[in-house]
Amino acid sequence: MREKTERPITCAQGTHVLVGQDTDRLCAEVQRALDRNGHAGKIPPLWDSCAGERIAKVILTGSVSESS
Repeated sequence: MREKTERPITCAQGTHVLVGQDTDRLCAEVQRALDRNGHAGKIPPLWDSCAGERIAKVILTGSVSESS
């Protein structure tokens, strides 16, 4: 039950919900998840489990591509 996150993009894109210390909101969000009426979040850009490959490419080639 946190008030802040290190990854606000996940909240902005609907992947996570911060409820803070509000127990009523916590219960409502848990019920929403149980009812399968949760948020339709999307995966943030570049969060595709390929970070290691991109890092290796930068190390080997010295170039950074924003799209890959």
